[in-house]
Amino acid sequence: MAKATKDKVTIRDFFTNKRVQYGSYSLVLILIVIAVVVLANVLFTTLDNAFILRVDLTENKLFSLSTATKNVLDKLEDELHIYTLYQAGSENKYVVNTLDSYVSATDKIIVKNVDPVRNPAFAARFKADQTGELQRDWLIVANKDESKYRIIRDDDLFTTKTTSDSTTGYVNSLTIEQRVTSAVVYVSAKDSPVAYFLQGHGEPALTDLTNLTSQLDVANYDVRALELGQGSAEGRLQKGDTLIVLAPLSDLTPQEYEAIRAFMLDGGKTLFAFTPGTSGQRVESLPYFEALLGLYNVTITPEFNLVLEDDTAYYSTSKDILRPVVGEHDVTAAIRTARLPVFAPVSMNLKVDTFGPMYTRVSPILTTSANAYAKAGGIAEKDLDRKDGDASGIYNLGVLVEYMPQDKDKCNMAVFSSGMMFQSPWNTNIANIELFMSTVGWMGEQTDTIVVQAKSLEPPALTLPSAKVAYTLAALVCIVLPLVVLATGMVVFLKRRHL
Repeated sequence: MAKATKDKVTIRDFFTNKRVQYGSYSLVLILIVIAVVVLANVLFTTLDNAFILRVDLTENKLFSLSTATKNVLDKLEDELHIYTLYQAGSENKYVVNTLDSYVSATDKIIVKNVDPVRNPAFAARFKADQTGELQRDWLIVANKDESKYRIIRDDDLFTTKTTSDSTTGYVNSLTIEQRVTSAVVYVSAKDSPVAYFLQGHGEPALTDLTNLTSQLDVANYDVRALELGQGSAEGRLQKGDTLIVLAPLSDLTPQEYEAIRAFMLDGGKTLFAFTPGTSGQRVESLPYFEALLGLYNVTITPEFNLVLEDDTAYYSTSKDILRPVVGEHDVTAAIRTARLPVFAPVSMNLKVDTFGPMYTRVSPILTTSANAYAKAGGIAEKDLDRKDGDASGIYNLGVLVEYMPQDKDKCNMAVFSSGMMFQSPWNTNIANIELFMSTVGWMGEQTDTIVVQAKSLEPPALTLPSAKVAYTLAALVCIVLPLVVLATGMVVFLKRRHL
């Protein structure tokens, strides 16, 4: 009986002990916190699955949509389907997260995963290639009734780069948004305008202009190569087409000239970008090309003068890699607002004739500074430094021409004096590609320009403005900073020595 009483007192004392009470409170609080965390996790997971509540914290905003893509999605009128063709459990996180951004941006996009191997009936609805078979890891963007669709292969969603020793390759950028937005524009559009790249005169092949062609593809252009010398020249270029002539090294034939001239006079849209030469080889005169420019007040200066700058604010790493002054125009508005530098390597002067045909308006959009100078020898010049005999002044590097006759269709023409500015590596510069696409859009009288850049997976490189700055930084890091640390250490050591 005494033992029972003693045990009873002990149990009561145990539960009335302050340490036990505090421990119980702590345990209850821990359980409450755990429950709150679990419930919050379940809640936000449910909300994320329903509304895709995510924040892109990646440095290059890999999963954030560009303004151009958002504008495209805002204008969608009909429902579109994006099918991912993954085997369950092997989804690509970059693709999935990017498509989630499309879903969160509009209610017109529906994303669904279908394994084509396990669903052959689904795969049979889409013809992929000559074999007619879809492959896993591809994407399909289709309208609601699947009457119009585009298939995107997995190797088109990324770009690769070879290591310095050329032994292996690695993925260095994502083109997911670029390809998907292009497909969305294509599927939702009623028709696709045609953009021809002239070939047969030493111009770069389409395979060497992938950054331009992919951007045109995003903007729903049907991009084709055009060789007027093959077959009938007349009838190949149709009203509404866009003709792009990029860095020709030889002249047109009389038949080609007549075909392009008729196209231009009938309201055709043309973009010319000339070059004084390549790899030290000077381009000879191009009378037929010059005659086409002469229709609308523009001429190339004699001897294909090479325009140079000696003010570091107006050139890049070399005096012939110009950073033009960008003039005010609808075409250049985005570049000027963002203060993006345009690069025009190896340029010559474009002369505007103020006494040309009536109904013609010429607008310079790229010019040099007032201190620019020109070499009469063109690209063959070895010494790029200014000499006493060199001409100097403000030179036109890019002009837009509007021909507006009263009894004919309006003709828009653009002329640039640097054929290299739209070739690699310069066409990877965002301002150059923005200028190209805005110019093409202006020629076609499109109010919105669609430019979607690839998302780089590589850390941004440190670019120094000049060798002088590089040497100064090197001296600071390798000499001045170590000396400061050494002197500080010596002062501290001497002070402590006398303590």
